[in-house]
Amino acid sequence: MSKKKRTNPNRIPVAYEKIDKSELLASVSHNNMYYAWLLAIPAILEQDGMTREKVIGLWDKVNDYVSSPSFTGSRLKRELSELEKGIGSHAPYPNVPVEDIQTKADLESVRRKLKKNALYTAICMILIGLRKTDELDYEVLRRIYLNADLTLAEIEHGYTSYEDLRSWAMERDIIVTEDREDMSLESTPAT
Repeated sequence: MSKKKRTNPNRIPVAYEKIDKSELLASVSHNNMYYAWLLAIPAILEQDGMTREKVIGLWDKVNDYVSSPSFTGSRLKRELSELEKGIGSHAPYPNVPVEDIQTKADLESVRRKLKKNALYTAICMILIGLRKTDELDYEVLRRIYLNADLTLAEIEHGYTSYEDLRSWAMERDIIVTEDREDMSLESTPAT
C-alpha cells in the first residue's frame, strides 16, 4: 500500500502577477468603519459625563467630518500623523511587502496585516473626527484608542466578538447597524 503525500494548502504557490491588488485592498477595507465604531463606542461611553445622546451627536459630527470629499490624500495623511503624535501610536504594520507573496500562506499573512492596518486607520479616522469636535483632548483620545485596541486584541484571541459589542451597545439603548449603502447609530428610548 502506497502512501500519498498531501500538500500543505498554505504552501501552494501563488503567482504575484495573478494577485488582484484592487480586490485585495477592497477585501480588507470592507466594514472597517462599522467595526471601528463598535470598538470605539464602549470606550467613548466610559468617559466622564458621556451619555448616549452625546455619543449620537459625536457620531454625526465625526461622520460628517470624515466623509468630506477633501478628507483624503495629503490631508488625511497630515491629520493622521498629527493624531498619531497626539495619542502616541502608529500603524501596526508600517510596511506590508505585497511583492513578497509567493504562497497562499504569504497571501493570507499579507491580507491579515492589511486588514489590521485598515481597521487601525478607521479607528484613527474616528479619533480625528472626535478631536475636531473640540470636545475631547488627546488624553481622552489616547484612552479611547487603547481601550479599542485592547478590545480588538480580545476579539482576535476569541474572548469577545463584534456581535458581543453590538449586543453590549443595544443593552445601553444604542443600535449600530450597517447595510450595503450606509451605517447608522440610533438611540432607543429607555424603558
